[in-house]
Amino acid sequence: MQNATWSILRISQFVNAMIVAVALLITSCSKTDPAKKPVKQQSVGVLNAVWSTSPSQDGIRDISIAGQGAALIAVAYDYTGLQIFDFNGEEISQALAVNVLVLADGKTLNFGDQRLVIFPGITTDSKLKFYLFGAGLKTPAEIDVPMGIEGNVLGVCTDTVPNQGSRNQLRIAYWTTDDPLKPIVGRIRSKVRQDKDENYENYFVWTRDDIYLKRLEKPIGSCWFEPIQSRDYGIPRFESTSLRSTTVFSRDNIRKTLVLNASGGISVFENGTLLRDYAISDGISVKVPNEPTAISSLNYPTKGGYPNGAILFAGETSPGSSQVIFVDAGPLLTDE
Repeated sequence: MQNATWSILRISQFVNAMIVAVALLITSCSKTDPAKKPVKQQSVGVLNAVWSTSPSQDGIRDISIAGQGAALIAVAYDYTGLQIFDFNGEEISQALAVNVLVLADGKTLNFGDQRLVIFPGITTDSKLKFYLFGAGLKTPAEIDVPMGIEGNVLGVCTDTVPNQGSRNQLRIAYWTTDDPLKPIVGRIRSKVRQDKDENYENYFVWTRDDIYLKRLEKPIGSCWFEPIQSRDYGIPRFESTSLRSTTVFSRDNIRKTLVLNASGGISVFENGTLLRDYAISDGISVKVPNEPTAISSLNYPTKGGYPNGAILFAGETSPGSSQVIFVDAGPLLTDE
């Protein structure tokens, strides 16, 4: 996109009609700790690895998926920086030399007739940034997000449900060292305008939701947005489990929390109750990490052989060699 600049605008806070429901959900989720819930079932299932990215000599800190349209994957490396892959495991961008520690789920936003994927991320110096890709970019672009943040950012999550009414906005939640018990929730809307010289300004409008003022009982470790039928957005939920070790698989009426476990597989929880542990099995030509460092999930069917969605793991598959591993999510739809 030629002659383009970026800016952020903050507008007045507002309260919407879901205040009562949100207050109840936040109160209940502050008490959620999957590890302390009773075990419903302990049989170990198997998830099969089916594909992977090429080996890298650089370690992987985190991964993120933008699942709308042609799904894209953002990979944050220890030294290389941030790079974008497609669901064939192929590099489709050059690496951006940044130090990203944590990535939130991505989403595609429209800027006029341009479509860009946005990945929120937290840098190693605890700053919240946006990483954009698309519209002819060869390298992801890092965008500052001056949202009036006080303290260092500890975590972030996004509402990526591709509903019609949320096409040009990204709902986002984060929490900081200023108050690790208090989530800050709002929405980013994408805008574009043109001046008389035909220069474009792409900009975001930030709106904070006043309804999320309640402090939780435990420091937040991770969050997700729970889809609500008949709504164009989800409601944020929070728990104390580590951010990079947790992802939420939510599809139709299924919502399961996937947590990396000490055995190198995942533990699957539903409503705080352990359903099953899964081992991750090597594929024909795919070796899985012994100790995965990150996990992400695609809740929707996508091209490339994933009609049930996919779970992605990242980690060292052999000494000095790290990869992103693709796993079919089909068993998560049938196991209860």
